[in-house]
This record gives sequence, structure tokens and C-alpha cells, in this order.
Amino acid sequence: RPQTTGLGLVGTNQTGAQSLGLKLHSSVVLTPEGLPLGILRSVADAPEEKGLAGKKSVGRPMEEKKSFRWLQGLRDCVAVAKQMPQTRLLMVADREADLFELLAEAEATRKRVGVLVRAEHNRRLEGREQKLWETLPASPHETRLEVSLPRQRGKLAKQDKPEHKALPARQATLTVRFQKISVASTRRDLQSHPPLLLWGIYVREQNPPPDAQPIEWLLLTTEEVETAPQAAALVDCYSRRGRIEEWHRILKSGCQVEEHQHQTGERLQRAIALDVVLAWRIQLLVLLGRPVPELPCEIFFDNWEVKVLEALQQQKRPDTRGQGGAFRCGGDQISEK
Repeated sequence: RPQTTGLGLVGTNQTGAQSLGLKLHSSVVLTPEGLPLGILRSVADAPEEKGLAGKKSVGRPMEEKKSFRWLQGLRDCVAVAKQMPQTRLLMVADREADLFELLAEAEATRKRVGVLVRAEHNRRLEGREQKLWETLPASPHETRLEVSLPRQRGKLAKQDKPEHKALPARQATLTVRFQKISVASTRRDLQSHPPLLLWGIYVREQNPPPDAQPIEWLLLTTEEVETAPQAAALVDCYSRRGRIEEWHRILKSGCQVEEHQHQTGERLQRAIALDVVLAWRIQLLVLLGRPVPELPCEIFFDNWEVKVLEALQQQKRPDTRGQGGAFRCGGDQISEK
């Protein structure tokens, strides 16, 4: 979008050419079964160049750093939890959220809102010579479980990443080890903070397909993990994180968010604010419409929305005017009107 102002550097392609755009950081709300309930937060911003941003972040308050968005996500969950005293919330995040500040703030919220993140850093453990990645795989607390993995799309090789072949959906057998740990910070500005009491869960796939990279997760959590069922439940929660990847695909393919032609980044942000809600509703329609196609459309749409859809259907199919028709989602019929 060379004519669009207010964009930032979002990456480079295989030829090394720079790509301008906006980066989207979102929080999608799910049930334990993986059904999306809505979007808690979604921010599209124009990122600075990595070198400049990295230099500027040294010595800056946490609130001024890019990584503060993960703490915002936790605070959003805490705010929502106050409105739902009977519901327990768990914030699930990938390796980018492996921040001592996030885990430290989550200590105070663990009774109402838990945190589960995939470990990025091989952290020092209090009272142990071995670090995190050496301690958890050797934990004596072990269990096994079966999980369903969605199909994986193929990815071409890039300058810093190898090629990934497409793989069909499969059942994976996982070995799970877990242990209570005490994590200390090695950063100078956080050395005065007492060690964090956490639980670690190490997950490794047994006998993966020949072309598949085996699952290997090391998870850190503020949730109590004293038994094998507790560890298995948290692994299942983390496996739901793939829902946000599906949601991003719907944004790109269903909502065609990358095709917007607005002339400023601010206008793009407004359009994306609508797209993120549309993508959530499409995702929910697909996930429920396929296994339960007989659901009435009033479950998903208000009465005025049903009337709009009926008018649109009649406009596209004049021969059915006055006769009603079937609403469909993701190729599957939902209900008959």
C-alpha cells in the first residue's frame, strides 16, 4: 500500500523487500471446549523498526514497552472476572508472553484469574543447579494423554525458517511431566523481587509422523498442578490456543482484511475493528454449524439480522421470494426458514 500513510514495517518477503502494514494483537475468549465467545481486546498498530524499538526500550517503564500488551491482556481478564464471580478465567499465551513481569503480576490474581504461557527462556530456578529446561524433562511426576491435532498447512522455507510440509489432522500421544518450581529473575532491575512460585509442565509427543515436527511444549502456570488430571487439563487448555490461528485465517480469507484500500492507517484500524467481530461470528457459525446443522438461526442472529438475511436471500434468488429458504454457514445448512 504505497499510497497509504501511517503504516509501519511488518516484515520482509523472500527477496528481502520490506512490507508495510499494521500488526494486530488480539485476545479471543473461548470456552474450555474451544467455542469462541467474542473478542476481549484487539489493537492494530504500526510497529517501529526492531532496532530502534529495542534501543528505546532499555530502561523504559514497563507501561511504555511493546511487551506491556501482555499485562494489559491479564488486566482485561481481571476486570471481566469481577463481573463474573462464578466463572474462573485462564489467560493462555504463546512464548512471547514469557515475561517475569507478567508472571509476577499474576501471583496476586491467581485465586480468580490464572496464567498459562509457553516458556521461551531457560530460567534459573531457586535452590537448583539445573535450569528450567533441564529440570522439567527429568521430573518424576509423569502422565500420558491423547489429543486431537488439527491439520497443519504447509509453509515455504524462509531465510531463517525451514520448510514445513502440510499434514492431515491426527491423534497425538503426549508424555506429560509436571513439577512445582520457584523461578528467580536474573535481570538487574528485578533481582530484588522474591522468586515466583509456579508450576511447570513439560509436554513431548511420542512417535510423530515421519514428516511432522514433534510437539514439545514447556508450559509455565500460576495454576496448581499437583496431580496428573490437573496437568492434563492445562495441556488441553493450551492446545485450544490454535483457535486464534484459525480466527486469523478467517480474518484473511473470509473477511479479506488484507484487501482494504484505505488511504490512512487510522481508517484501516476502523475497518479492522469491524472485521475482528465478523471473523469471530463466522468462526462460531462454522464450529457449531458443522456438527449441529439443525440449530435454528435465531441462536446466532437477532430478529432484525434474520430479516436482513432473508431480504438478501430473496434478492439473490427471486424464484424463492415469499417461500423462505435455508441459511448456510461454512457450507453446512443451519436452519430452515
